Amino acid sequence: VQKLGWLNTHLRRGDELVVRIPNTQISGTRVANISRSRLSTVKQALAISYDDVDKLPQLMQDIKTEIREACPTLIDDGSRSFQVFFSDYKDFSVEVLVSAHF
Repeated sequence: VQKLGWLNTHLRRGDELVVRIPNTQISGTRVANISRSRLSTVKQALAISYDDVDKLPQLMQDIKTEIREACPTLIDDGSRSFQVFFSDYKDFSVEVLVSAHF
């Protein structure tokens, strides 16, 4: 929130664009200010070729290892989930989801 007025609220988006919203549109709506949060969640879908499906178990383990080594703020104490798992079959690939909290 950049400015809160009597009639309008001005919000700054992630791309720095400021948007003016009439307060009548948001007065009955729950709004979460994620910029004030101390923690972040990352959820990413990865497409793995069917040619590499046999490498999937090792690849998923390597992804977890790489994230643990590269991200010192990763929450990996069991209080938040940290997962890399098979999710879905797609037309030309399988989908692996990565879910991590920082």
